[in-house]
Amino acid sequence: MSSIRVDDIALEYARSVAYARTVDWYLIKLQIALDKLADRYPGVDKGVLLEKLLTHPRVREVLEPLACERNLTIQLIEEDPRHKALRPYARIISSILDEIECSQAPMLEMARDATYRIEYEEAHGAETTVSVRPRRLKPKLRFKFPHLGLIPRGLPEHVRVLIILSIIGVAVYLLLRFLLPH
Repeated sequence: MSSIRVDDIALEYARSVAYARTVDWYLIKLQIALDKLADRYPGVDKGVLLEKLLTHPRVREVLEPLACERNLTIQLIEEDPRHKALRPYARIISSILDEIECSQAPMLEMARDATYRIEYEEAHGAETTVSVRPRRLKPKLRFKFPHLGLIPRGLPEHVRVLIILSIIGVAVYLLLRFLLPH
């Protein structure tokens, strides 16, 4: 197991969470780093890889804000379906975070608000809230064929497309038949 090297992925993880403001961001980046290590060392248990990553000195430095939010971190791992891949390793993560001393006031949020909420609050003040109901979107066809008078307008789009493709097919057949020598 001593041949497992995590230096480059640990430094990459440390850079990616250096300016993180949410527990969610730390966990998403941790999943990515763990997957990279699992791809690099396919026969090694992910728990061993995770422990090796989390005990790297540079990673321990950047995990300090997360250590201040240990309970929130474990709650998010256990309850949020986006972090389901980390659930088997919650005990490892918890024990590593217990070892790291929290020397600053907690500054992380659980998860970042949706962008439309942030923009609305910036534009209208923090005292107002926005409630946007999701709406069903109709799929749009990318190609709109111009009306040439050959096809009636009342037909559904897919029927019009089939008619146009048939006309093109006949035109190509006739063109090739008269242009190519027999």
